[in-house]
Amino acid sequence: MRAKSAGRRRGVWLLALASACLIGWATFALFSDQATRGALITAGNFDVVLGDMTWNSPTQSTSGNGASTLESLDFGGGDIVVIDQEIRTRFTGNNLEVTLGLDWADQPAGSSATWHLADAAGLQVAPSSGEATLDQRLAPAGLVAADETNWRVVVTLTMPAVAGVYGDPAAPPEPTALPLGTLAVTADQVRG
Repeated sequence: MRAKSAGRRRGVWLLALASACLIGWATFALFSDQATRGALITAGNFDVVLGDMTWNSPTQSTSGNGASTLESLDFGGGDIVVIDQEIRTRFTGNNLEVTLGLDWADQPAGSSATWHLADAAGLQVAPSSGEATLDQRLAPAGLVAADETNWRVVVTLTMPAVAGVYGDPAAPPEPTALPLGTLAVTADQVRG
C-alpha cells in the first residue's frame, strides 16, 4: 500500500509542477509580445520648492520681505495681512494631474484666511475670480507635467475684531506675540 501512496503523491507533485510551468509560460507569452517588448515604465514625480516671501498689511500701511519681518508686526483686531509666497513646481511624468493646497494647522485662533494662485507675473489664475478657502485645492490650467513652473500663492489673513481690554490707562500697552505657525503648500496627485 505504501508504494501506491508514494506514487500518487509523486503524481500530484508532478501535476502541480507542470501547472506552474504552464502558468509561467502563459504569463511570459502574454507580456512579451512586440507591443510591450522594450517598453520603459517610469513613475511620476512632483515637488514644490519655496522661493521668496513678501507681505503687506493694507490696514497698517506697511510691508516687508520674509517671515522674520512679519513676526515683528503688531496685529490688532480686524487687521489684514496679505502674504505672497513664490513657489516653483517641478512635475515629471505622463498624464500627471496635480492640485495645490494649503495646510495651516495652527492658523491664529478666530482669524479667517482665503487664498488664490497667481502666475509668476502676479496675475490670478485660480480660482478664476474671487478667493478660495483654505480647505479648497486649486488646479490651474498650467499645472501639468512640465519641467518647472513659477507660481505665487497669495494668502489674505484677517484678524478677528476684538473688544478693547481696559486696564491701567497710565501703563504702556504690552503686546503679546501672535504665533502664525507654519503655512505649508502641498501638491497632491489627482486620480481621474
